[in-house]
Amino acid sequence: MTDLRQTALKLVEEIPEKNLSALLKFIQEQNLNPPKRKIDVGKYAGSAGDLFGDTESVENYIKVLRNDREF
Repeated sequence: MTDLRQTALKLVEEIPEKNLSALLKFIQEQNLNPPKRKIDVGKYAGSAGDLFGDTESVENYIKVLRNDREF
């Protein structure tokens, strides 16, 4: 058993019985909903260069994408 696990078990043993259900609920929520990783998109801005020269080029690209779809 790791030191971290032993420390956690000691702390759990010190918690009053009436508070254990709240602790269990918290632990279960943390395991089911792990924190989402935050991505700094600013770090990647401009990494692809200038793909479109202007707004009109972007609009034309979108029009082509819409026309290529099969319904």
